[in-house]
Amino acid sequence: MAGHPSSSYFPALTGLRAVAAFMVYLSHSQPLRFITDSPVLLSLDFTIGVNIFFVLSGFLITLRYAESATLRASFWRPYLANRFARVYPMWWLLSTIALVWRLGHHGQSTVGTEVRHYLASISFVRGFSSTLLYAQIQQGWTLTVEESFYLLAPVLFVLWRKGKSAAVVFGLAAVGLLAVGSLLVETVGGRFEGFFSDYYLVLCWTIVGRCGEFFAGAGLACWLLRRDAGAQHRGAALTALSIGGILLVLLLVGYARRLQVPEMTVRLVLLQGLLTLPLVGLLYGLLSERTWASRALGSAPAVVLGKASYIFYLIHMGPVHDAIYRGGPAWDTPGRWALDLLGITALSVAAYYWMEAPLNQFFRRRLAGQPVAAAASLHKPA
Repeated sequence: MAGHPSSSYFPALTGLRAVAAFMVYLSHSQPLRFITDSPVLLSLDFTIGVNIFFVLSGFLITLRYAESATLRASFWRPYLANRFARVYPMWWLLSTIALVWRLGHHGQSTVGTEVRHYLASISFVRGFSSTLLYAQIQQGWTLTVEESFYLLAPVLFVLWRKGKSAAVVFGLAAVGLLAVGSLLVETVGGRFEGFFSDYYLVLCWTIVGRCGEFFAGAGLACWLLRRDAGAQHRGAALTALSIGGILLVLLLVGYARRLQVPEMTVRLVLLQGLLTLPLVGLLYGLLSERTWASRALGSAPAVVLGKASYIFYLIHMGPVHDAIYRGGPAWDTPGRWALDLLGITALSVAAYYWMEAPLNQFFRRRLAGQPVAAAASLHKPA
């Protein structure tokens, strides 16, 4: 890691975003069913791509803003402008396409319901409701978690710079979020549109329970910002051990579900707990070790796919995907699955260069009123 971490660009981490998005695609399309009937293999949870997104977002946001964050408007204006420009234009556009499609194919649903789902989606509040969680673009629930972290992060960075250790700051924040989440479950309890309906929703699908993944990535970034930026490991042990640990947790999840372990336990203990350690190890391994993984993920094709991963993630399933296929099958045969993957990938790359990146630059200039760095669009939140 040559140079100061906060000013460096890490191609391998952009490539890792492509892997994370592809893993989510594997989870939803389930191509393993074409080659095996093993209950364990078929229950492998490739949605750990979401976990990768959360840890990576915590790391990158901290690396970029931890040393400059303040509570003044001079910081918050460009900060919020950057967050808006990177997430919202394509989210609004795709959500609107989803609304138009759903209005023509809503079945038993009413126009009022579809409009309500649309408003909940574009306002990012849907992720706090068990009723609205999968409304419209189903996988978009993660954006509620991301946006929650973005709003919280600068306050934590200010506290960290005041001399508090990262463990104390993030630990107390996690306790505070748990207390607030518990209070909302006990007082609101899903009485309005399923908001804060139960502890499973709050702990497994909102920032209350998912903060540990963001804070783990943020903790790694804080550690890097306080140590010798030029230090580098030799060998590839950390990367290899981390990948092995991720695969081990995947297998444990498969066996746990086969044994019918309660899903909340599987998520909290394995996916949101145990998995986080090797994910943090993988990030540091990719940054500090020169390995086949860092070279592959930092290659030009992987970086391009990483840039397009946000759009890929949003269109690979749901109303937008249905609209592309006019409601027809896309994953019913190996051939259709392969063609869908190639088509969605190509569409995502084209949309990134022709729509997402230009919109990003435009809104950043207009909202923040400052020049846009050329590399700014390379890291995108999930």
